[in-house]
Amino acid sequence: MMQRRRLIILLMAGLFVSLITSLGVAKTLSKQEIVGEAKNFAGITLNVSMSGADVGFMQEVVSEFEQSTGINVEMMAVPDSQMYEKLMIGFMTGTAPYDSFDFMHRHKGGVAAFALDLGELNAKYGFNVSDVLPVFRPLLYYPTDAGPKTDNPRIIGFPSDGDFHVFFWRKDYFEKVGLDPNIPPADIDQLMEYAKKLNEKDLDGNGRIDYGFGPRMSRWGAHIGYSTVMNAFGIDWFCKDWKPAINSEEGIKTLEWWLSTRKYSVPNYQELSWPTMYEAFNRGDLL
Repeated sequence: MMQRRRLIILLMAGLFVSLITSLGVAKTLSKQEIVGEAKNFAGITLNVSMSGADVGFMQEVVSEFEQSTGINVEMMAVPDSQMYEKLMIGFMTGTAPYDSFDFMHRHKGGVAAFALDLGELNAKYGFNVSDVLPVFRPLLYYPTDAGPKTDNPRIIGFPSDGDFHVFFWRKDYFEKVGLDPNIPPADIDQLMEYAKKLNEKDLDGNGRIDYGFGPRMSRWGAHIGYSTVMNAFGIDWFCKDWKPAINSEEGIKTLEWWLSTRKYSVPNYQELSWPTMYEAFNRGDLL
């Protein structure tokens, strides 16, 4: 059991230190030391559950790790929308077939009870928290606000990637409806004005109706886009005293605005997730 636990952290260290190094962030671990210890377990197969979107990205790192150590790595691709359910079912029934797993930071509270506390191993292998960009550093800890100020901060994983929201628009379609292609909407009210101008037109001439705006409304991940709109109205999910803010005046305005976007979206707007929005935008169906 101890060998297995030790091996898991060696795998994680090998993968993520290599990844961090490839991104140009200073490392504190010696790659040779990691590989040297890992070679003691050559021939073992490790099962890693990972977001399907990240498997291709990680393949080069995994291949290098396998060649260097002799350890086989089986990556199990899991759709983001099913990740949490699959993890928790496996953990709670004792049938989880993986040694290392990928999870989203918002699921930390659920998986924390089943994750190894990496504090002792991090100290042994010289993991340096400062190697992680400050914006992602709180995500190392559980609870998130524990951080290094507590006596025994609990680290249950390493951040492998991060993202942020940006606004995309089709400059060519802006021009076709008389909008300046170099100036995006200044605020959410103007966004709806532009969406109305672009909506229900065949601007690319492919015979299909195009739509002006694509709100992310599928059950999985809808809260991510909705959080951005809440910020535009100056609120978060909770007030500072932890009272829900969703039924405040600003919260109601947020919901009303969010629902109003359906007028300029595709008929199956409730199915729009990040992958489907991405595909629709690239096809020219969302503007």
